[in-house]
Amino acid sequence: MISRDDYSADRMNILINATSARLGGGITVIRNLLTGFLATDDGQHRYNVVAHAEIWPRIDPGDGRVWFVPSPLGGHGGIGRVLMEHVELPLRAGFQRADVVLCPGGMAVPASPVPQVVMFQNMAPFDRDVLRRYAPAYRKRLLALRYGGLLSARLAKRTVFISDFARGVIEPLLGAARTRARRI
Repeated sequence: MISRDDYSADRMNILINATSARLGGGITVIRNLLTGFLATDDGQHRYNVVAHAEIWPRIDPGDGRVWFVPSPLGGHGGIGRVLMEHVELPLRAGFQRADVVLCPGGMAVPASPVPQVVMFQNMAPFDRDVLRRYAPAYRKRLLALRYGGLLSARLAKRTVFISDFARGVIEPLLGAARTRARRI
């Protein structure tokens, strides 16, 4: 087993906020990110994945450098998720001596004590046709995700997109944060 002391200054301790991954695409992205990171980091980094217990078996790459961090707050939505992302994750970043927080769900951790990377993978909040199809209550949720994502990009050290299309739609809305945007 790898201990925290095994990591020197050139090795990173990466905290991944996978709390928004519940279904299909979100889980696929996390699983593929972990697999890609492990294959290309020369065995250097450690990954602490904060995720819901029921999805862990679907994203676990079976590598000792990836640690599952269950959340005692649960929080698929509502106040539980708010507490998790606003209180628990900043505490975990400090306690686990994270070097960076990766937020693949498009929402930054507001009080993070370390730099963050925010990834945009959900285009629904930015697609007018999709927004028109939903009932007003769900449309409000998508608009909240849109504005939360744009604010998150301003808080992040780096913003990444999973396609040129996503970058082309969202990047013009980022203002000064555009200079910190990349496509992977």
